[in-house]
Amino acid sequence: AIGDKLYSRYQPPADAEPFLVALLTWAEQSRHSVSLVDMTIAGLPLIYVNDAFCRVCEFSAKDILGQNCRALQGPNTEPESVSALLHALRNAEDVVVRITNYKASGVPFENVLAMRPVLDSTRKVRYYVGVQTELASRGDESARQAAALQALFDNLPQGLKGSGSEDSKPGAPGGVSRSGLTVRRSLGAGRGAPG
Repeated sequence: AIGDKLYSRYQPPADAEPFLVALLTWAEQSRHSVSLVDMTIAGLPLIYVNDAFCRVCEFSAKDILGQNCRALQGPNTEPESVSALLHALRNAEDVVVRITNYKASGVPFENVLAMRPVLDSTRKVRYYVGVQTELASRGDESARQAAALQALFDNLPQGLKGSGSEDSKPGAPGGVSRSGLTVRRSLGAGRGAPG
């Protein structure tokens, strides 16, 4: 049941259940960190993280669910990356940033974070899906990771099923729509630069 994977205080709206089932099924199979925020909840707490997120960030789902993603930030988190994320949240835009986050143990790690708004049937932002991958220290490995993240991001949903989006394509979770965003470009654009 999806309720076992979601934040214990979260009650999913009935119209979102098919989306949530599809997204969680997809995310549980991903080797990338996947997180979900319901934009209708004050403080934007995480309502879902997959096992890969827990492994990378060293938080148990129990400890991180209900917290804002700011729990991953620390002294070396780039302010320009945080600004790009906030701008995207305020404007319902896709965003890709390179950002330094912190594991539960306090160890910093550099990663690429891609976020996408998910619209409901009234075209309002209901969720934000985040996908992150920890960057390797070697450049060739980072390029491979970026390519893998690009393929994953291309399949992220952009609207709940029935939202009327024009770009629905097979293969996206639950038959929801998706659109592309170039992750590789953002990696070459400098630290903290959105795609």
